[in-house]
Amino acid sequence: MITIIIPAYNEEKRRIDLTLQDYCTYFSRFPRGEIEILVVVNGSTDNTLGIVKRFAKHYSFLRLQLKMRPQAPWVIQRHLREVMQII
Repeated sequence: MITIIIPAYNEEKRRIDLTLQDYCTYFSRFPRGEIEILVVVNGSTDNTLGIVKRFAKHYSFLRLQLKMRPQAPWVIQRHLREVMQII
């Protein structure tokens, strides 16, 4: 399985909805279980969480995790270790 990790902090104005739509449209063509998109919403104060939740309802390969530390490097390192344990 390939996991794409997207750290997200106040991404509403940067149009995370367009990014997720592009990713989900593209990766929905892959066989089930080969791709996972993990969006880590990290202490956002805008509607980033709501946008990601909306997409997660429609795409089973998109997972949401909520963290309260707005630090992108920490998010990437933490989830990279998690993914590597699965391999």
